[in-house]
Amino acid sequence: MNPSPLSSLAPVSSDDPKLPPEMLDAIFDHLASNKKDINIYRTLLRCSFVSRQVRRRCRMHLFQEVNLGWSKEALTAQESQSITTGTVPGFVGILEDPTLSAQVQCLRVNPGFYLNTDHWSVFCDNLPIILDLLQSLRSFALTHGSDPDALSVSWNLFPIAAQKAIQSCCTRPSIRSLEFRGCVKLPASLIYSCSSSLTTLYLSLSRDASVADPEQIHDVDDRSIPLRPPWSLRRLVCQNVLPLLRPVISGPFGDEKDGPFSSLRHVNVAVLTNHDAGLVAPLLLQSMQSLHSLEVSFTLSTDQTTFVTNWVPLPLLQRFHVSIYCVSDAHPTLHFPPEISNLIYQAVHNQTSVGNLSIHVTCQMAYVPLPDGDAIFENAEGWMRLSECLNTASFLQLSTLRLSMSIVLAQQDEEITRAVCEDVEGRVRNELLDRFERPGRSLELAISAQSFVELVPDSE
Repeated sequence: MNPSPLSSLAPVSSDDPKLPPEMLDAIFDHLASNKKDINIYRTLLRCSFVSRQVRRRCRMHLFQEVNLGWSKEALTAQESQSITTGTVPGFVGILEDPTLSAQVQCLRVNPGFYLNTDHWSVFCDNLPIILDLLQSLRSFALTHGSDPDALSVSWNLFPIAAQKAIQSCCTRPSIRSLEFRGCVKLPASLIYSCSSSLTTLYLSLSRDASVADPEQIHDVDDRSIPLRPPWSLRRLVCQNVLPLLRPVISGPFGDEKDGPFSSLRHVNVAVLTNHDAGLVAPLLLQSMQSLHSLEVSFTLSTDQTTFVTNWVPLPLLQRFHVSIYCVSDAHPTLHFPPEISNLIYQAVHNQTSVGNLSIHVTCQMAYVPLPDGDAIFENAEGWMRLSECLNTASFLQLSTLRLSMSIVLAQQDEEITRAVCEDVEGRVRNELLDRFERPGRSLELAISAQSFVELVPDSE
């Protein structure tokens, strides 16, 4: 854990650039608009050493987002080039300068970086101090990012002082966005006590951490939840933790147009069980008059009950993404399990307002060579119904259709070579073109076939 390179700033010139302040602001705003580009970010960093006037302007962008408890490699993989530090006391020392702490609007904390290390107690002791110094925060995240191998952290591991500091931060009127990713046992009161300023809520657990009873993963106690949460969200991401929002999804105001989700414009939900799926319909019912973008991911096991998809038509929906991850054993033939196409059809068929529809499927199937003339999608009623409904006049607004398939081939009697995988890719591509290509509509295909050995080289 190395201290931030900005913990001390080099002397700068007292001569200010001879440019109007408005022009300087425009230049630095332009640089800051693409901080994910490491070269542009470094340019902004170098500019901060030009003069005191320029340093003040650059600080506003450089310290706007701060990452605590991240390796630079992890942030680079996630295309984040913001200020990064792992040394907690050094970070506190920087923030004691009010001209710097006032610039921080977004704080992303990765508690897993310190968990099971000698630095955990130091991190927990200093977290209340850090949050108290950052009174201009607009966004707070307790997250391990998108790393699927990152440690999940239980809320109960935080000492009482740290818990209270986080809860107090969430209730601030300045907070617009909250993210809790990879945190188990979150108390429901933490979410429902947020201020009316909250517009973005991101809740997520990895699939493996969510296989237990959802009620055991989080502290869902209806007694701690107000009748009507104060917030009115615009964006909701809820991956594998939908039961945490059950009290306000299926509460007494579930059908009201002014419910807590009635202003949602973007929803991204991932569901694991039929119980979870049953919460999607009332959630969409509350947001049906505002929702423009919807992403739904299903983890499908073909030996379980099919998902409930009794969703209302969403008249303003413009972008719709459906993703299915099939976790069953390999399908015994070189065909997609019928549960996949049926579920896609049920989710899509009545969303006739969409202009941009994308569908992604991940599936494992046995490689059994097909006789000439046989099709991988043959006798698949769901795919047939989907193709027919998308080609009716009801879907005239559909301008872009994206289909992506990730296929894992399990070896049976014959060896699965790269040539075999490419042959399967070609077959799938041609069959999808035949079913879904239509004049006046853009069709984008991304087909990938791999053998299980290719995917997991050590499995042999």
